[in-house]
Amino acid sequence: MHLQLENMDTPPQVFELNISGKLFEVTGDVLARLPKSRLGKLAIESSSSGTDAKKTLFFSRPNTPFDEILAYYQTGELHMPINICPKAYKRELDFWELDPDEMQYCCRFKYLAFLDEFETISSFQASIEKANITTAAVTSTTSSVKRFRARVWSVIEHEESTVISKIVMLFLVTCVTVSILNLSLGTVDSLKQRIGLSSLRNHLQDLMTQEGGDYDDIIEILQVTGCGDDWECVVEEVTGYIMDAEDQFRHKPNGTPGNRSNQDYDDYPILQDPKQLESAMKKFQSLTQHKKRSDVMVVIDIVLMVIFSVELLVRLCTCPSFKRYFMSPQNNIDILILVTAFIDIVIENWYAKFRYSDKGIRVLYYLQMLRVLRILRFVNKVPSVQVLGYTVRSNFTDLVVLLLYVLVGVVIISNFAYFAEDKSTFTDMPESWWWGIITMTTVGYGDVVPKTAIGRILGCICALCGVLSLSITVPVFVNTFVTLYQISNIHNRYLKPKQNQVSPTTVTIVTQQSDKQNSSEINSRAIATEKVT
Repeated sequence: MHLQLENMDTPPQVFELNISGKLFEVTGDVLARLPKSRLGKLAIESSSSGTDAKKTLFFSRPNTPFDEILAYYQTGELHMPINICPKAYKRELDFWELDPDEMQYCCRFKYLAFLDEFETISSFQASIEKANITTAAVTSTTSSVKRFRARVWSVIEHEESTVISKIVMLFLVTCVTVSILNLSLGTVDSLKQRIGLSSLRNHLQDLMTQEGGDYDDIIEILQVTGCGDDWECVVEEVTGYIMDAEDQFRHKPNGTPGNRSNQDYDDYPILQDPKQLESAMKKFQSLTQHKKRSDVMVVIDIVLMVIFSVELLVRLCTCPSFKRYFMSPQNNIDILILVTAFIDIVIENWYAKFRYSDKGIRVLYYLQMLRVLRILRFVNKVPSVQVLGYTVRSNFTDLVVLLLYVLVGVVIISNFAYFAEDKSTFTDMPESWWWGIITMTTVGYGDVVPKTAIGRILGCICALCGVLSLSITVPVFVNTFVTLYQISNIHNRYLKPKQNQVSPTTVTIVTQQSDKQNSSEINSRAIATEKVT
């Protein structure tokens, strides 16, 4: 309800609004229609003073958006000019103490969409600046030690675009890449090597000392043979010796088998019994079936461990904050990888039972698979990756909706398909879920396919639902990614973070009498100097 001014039988008071040189004339009753606004308060207070003089109000504010603001007083409909930035228009609405929620729907959606996008962009820029630990405050200190630490940290974290920083980054990326390749190629069976016979003999002796195992027969075989580390030669020699021994024991029980001398025969009792020798040979062949990583790969791993250890020590000595450093999951993963690698080396060399075993302590070796995560430290420095990560975080709700949609579709369609198909197609319901996921995501491995007409119809529906879900939800991520990527590209190339500073704006009201009297303020309390934020 509009507020009526007192003494309405008299002509309404006229206000001349000077907005940065542009004059607007409006009556007080029009301004009083919005009593909670800045102009409405001034009109009511001027009316209470009992003067009917024409008043001039000067505001050092932009006059372009004021056209729509004045139209709001006149028509009761608040619109947004098409040639004004919504953020600037919001600042003007705040100054004139007008509620943006009163804006008409035709402009309100565009206004809110801009504010939402602006908030996303601002938050994205803040996240980038937070991720890159700046050292400007430290380098400005007088301590040369702190300046050196800050410089080393900025170089190793690639926070500056100097030649040294790029060389260090290239070197570390190369080391991480070689580490990942070395780990991956170490799983290729053709690149592995058999355990050397000298290493096997020492290993069996350690086992007998630590665990008390019975490997005397294998050790005797390795001592009596002259094949060195050629295990094929050992197998060939001992196999031929077994055949020769069986033949000679068959015709000459008290004779010496093979071509060995009596002294050899006495020193190695296992050679007296061909059956015992054959059993030991089978045990020997089972032991030599184990393979280990190539010695070259082991040496590469040790060198890389030393490099990463030095890098970790440098990071710990130069990091600006230990609390922030250890709160980073990436840093904790690096420490875990190095610790487990050193523990694995120590245990394998100290305890023989874990040396060539695929069980127990080998879990430490499997933890080395986490070294592939080291590449994330450098990938996160790429602007497009930062944009992608922030896009996923900002659209997490949409991502959950997409996953929920896929889950519901898979459960419903795959359950119907399970009962529509023969049990030979889907042996159980989880298998039908697998088929539903593969079909809805349009992957289509073809390992499980429906055979009945109803099952194929359900498969078509499942595939179409997957296409629709992707075509509807993916553009949301794409639009956000493209927008933020453009902002990131422009920000990194041209812009630097600055805060907009607005100088204080004064509001002065001058009373102009009909007889050209001197101007005066009508209400110094309500018309005080204000600062615009």
